[in-house]
Amino acid sequence: MFNLEKLKDNNAIFWIFRFPEFREIAASCGWAIAVHGSAVHDLDLMAMPWVENHTTADELVQRLADTEQPKFRRPYVKSKPGDKPNNRIVYTIFVGDTYIDLNVIEPQPSLRSCIEKKQVIDMKELTIEQKAASLVKQEFEIGDVITNGTLVGEIDEIHELGYHAYFGDHYADVPDIENWHKWTLKDVKDGDILCSGQIILLFKKWESDDWNFAIAHAGIDVSGKLQITDKHWLISNQAHLATREQRHFLIKTMTAAGYTFDFEKKELKKTLQEFMGWSKEDENEVAILEAYIRSKEWSESHIIRALGIVEELVNKAKSVGSKPAWKPTEEQIKALEWQAANTSEGSW
Repeated sequence: MFNLEKLKDNNAIFWIFRFPEFREIAASCGWAIAVHGSAVHDLDLMAMPWVENHTTADELVQRLADTEQPKFRRPYVKSKPGDKPNNRIVYTIFVGDTYIDLNVIEPQPSLRSCIEKKQVIDMKELTIEQKAASLVKQEFEIGDVITNGTLVGEIDEIHELGYHAYFGDHYADVPDIENWHKWTLKDVKDGDILCSGQIILLFKKWESDDWNFAIAHAGIDVSGKLQITDKHWLISNQAHLATREQRHFLIKTMTAAGYTFDFEKKELKKTLQEFMGWSKEDENEVAILEAYIRSKEWSESHIIRALGIVEELVNKAKSVGSKPAWKPTEEQIKALEWQAANTSEGSW
């Protein structure tokens, strides 16, 4: 039990208050735990399964580790089988500035559990056969882009239970495979980024039902220039969803040009701010700079020259003024649209 004579110089008092909580958690998992050691520095515990339907040792340890506050929580450490005598496994759980060493010897399976395990294996094999039958009906290959109408993923692994895919920001197994099909141009949606040859475009809608001409929010044409118009783009049958690199290139180019796209609202926005003219804050900054110049131990001619440079810069800034943003006339817009529709092979 706890060494009460050393309470003032160790962590035992801490463990006295925490141990009942650990014991309740263990009981809820079907385990019993007991203290082993003095608890002077760390807390040594022994754990044994107490009921038939107990959790695994890993689940018990995770429940104990979850008692720590999330911002201080650290993964537990598990010793390798064979490192300790008698197949004992030691879990190190970090709590505060100290830790718990939980010692477990996994129980030998009973006859009942062996029978249940055999039933589980039989059921798993049946499930595998059922999954295999569904795979025969729904054949995909590694590299195929698939969709269920909402999500889009790229198959990166095929295993006995189904498919594994990359979904843009995470990897996961493909659920309900019977609801998925290979992605085609018919599946493209507003806000998708397509690549057609050398063209990368932020898709808006199809101009017609033949999926050959698209209208885009923005795009990079065959010459590598960014186009921010509702121009018509000729799309090849080999067009595909853009890769991560192609997506980043388009977004980076748009950002550099002062544009951003709201993928939820499907809106293209101008982000560059207009110059709002000379302000009172600017006057204060200039006054501070002039006072700093006069405080320096320079010759009078140097001070006059420095103040003259400041005055030149101020006059140039004031001359810019606050100017309204330029807006093209309807005739200029039509001329720009005509020019966009009749230039650069591969896009209309």
